[in-house]
Amino acid sequence: MKALVASAIALCAMSIASAQDGLRLPEGHRAYTIRTAKSDLSDFVLPGKRVDVIQKEPKEVMLVKDVLVVAVDEVQGSDPTVTIAVRPEDANRLAIAKGKLSVRLRARK
Repeated sequence: MKALVASAIALCAMSIASAQDGLRLPEGHRAYTIRTAKSDLSDFVLPGKRVDVIQKEPKEVMLVKDVLVVAVDEVQGSDPTVTIAVRPEDANRLAIAKGKLSVRLRARK
């Protein structure tokens, strides 16, 4: 129960921060949250920036390219999460990969 409440509070905090930063989901996009290892989260993965989502294993494959970072949540003691704006078909591809694969984010210039 505590974990559920903590998740809800974190989600609200991310939503408030995103709204304050003026970030909105592009038309036709969905918010999708990815848990990533701290080592895969560079200083360049910030709200408003764009990233590629890459499958790490068994070989490196681009899952989604050039997506908007909506929010980054780094709660002490747990892996960070990154919420990105994706098209519905990309969300389906990520959902399938999420259960089976290790993913990482690569900041775009």
